[in-house]
Amino acid sequence: MKKLIPQIILLFYDYPQVFIGKNEVDTLFICMVTSEADSGQIYTCTPISIARKNQLVSGLLDLRTVFSKPEVQEFYQAEPNTAANDFMLLTALPEIAMPINLLPAEGLYFDALDEVALKAAELNTTVSYVSLGVPEAHENVRIKSTTLAEFLNVYQNALKNLTKLTAKEMNKPLKRNDDPFCTDVFGFSMGSFTIHLRSSAESDLLGNNYLLAMSLEKMNNFLTLVDDPDQAILYLQSIKGRTASSLIKLLAFLTEKSCTIKHRWANPEMMVSAKSEVTLGKIKGLATLCKRRNDLLIEDVTITGIVSAANKDTNTWKIISDEDQITYSGAVHEDADVTLSGITIGSVRYKFHCEELSENITATGKEVSNLFLKKIDVLQA
Repeated sequence: MKKLIPQIILLFYDYPQVFIGKNEVDTLFICMVTSEADSGQIYTCTPISIARKNQLVSGLLDLRTVFSKPEVQEFYQAEPNTAANDFMLLTALPEIAMPINLLPAEGLYFDALDEVALKAAELNTTVSYVSLGVPEAHENVRIKSTTLAEFLNVYQNALKNLTKLTAKEMNKPLKRNDDPFCTDVFGFSMGSFTIHLRSSAESDLLGNNYLLAMSLEKMNNFLTLVDDPDQAILYLQSIKGRTASSLIKLLAFLTEKSCTIKHRWANPEMMVSAKSEVTLGKIKGLATLCKRRNDLLIEDVTITGIVSAANKDTNTWKIISDEDQITYSGAVHEDADVTLSGITIGSVRYKFHCEELSENITATGKEVSNLFLKKIDVLQA
């Protein structure tokens, strides 16, 4: 006997009627209840490929076709395991075809199922699907490699800054090596070019990466606001700096590539994924407004720590932050009445009140932040 681990329940009535499971080597099986025993329900199963599974859960294929015309002529029986509840027992059946009397009725489609929510449940982690309507994907499923690489960089940078913003709002700022915002690409799908991403970081017992989930929700909320430029600008004003800059960079990318975007995400416990979709015209309109608003890229930043370098001739400085042990550097703001003369290096703690200006370098697409010191408070050593 082999093990069968149930993963996705497709039909539930008193108990799972139809589900998808996998064995020890991750072969997928579609399973349908066909009888009952004292130990519980007995299921008839047949192997199913990922492509056919996607057709089934997307409503493109009915259940009868899966069993009447299986991809391989193999059938199995799955029954409860009385010794453990985390897997079922799978045994091969001699049949080379599903008996007609056991076939499901025609026309049983699972068109109400959510592909993204199902994948989150299957992987037991936070996932997002991003569909890019690039011109080259209108007739064929393809995308320029340079466009894909640039998008992934822009998208990941936006998630990073949204995650740091979320952590700051929760009064739990990220440490130097914390990276709950990182994602891994694990697949693509048909239609407009759709990228499948999942959390790189370990999720909790329920498969939830809370900070990443909140960041994905913030991403959705921002994309929804693109339809209302005034509200979008107000939101960017409320966050400013690096986070605003990264979202504006996303808009600039979509405008430059003439690309629409559809963004969906889910946690394992969600029955329906959260989604947002934006048209190119709305994206271009907001991107044009953002170009005129340099104030969106400026943010007030406070750094507390020990100064490691200060040059009163060049008005430049370096300070090691108490919060994350990162060394920050910058210059004195041209309008500030601040002098670096008399600064004690290496022993006295200071609080630097700075203005941070975030910029995107057009030639490289890299985000650069510059710090300008406006005020100094001397703290106790």
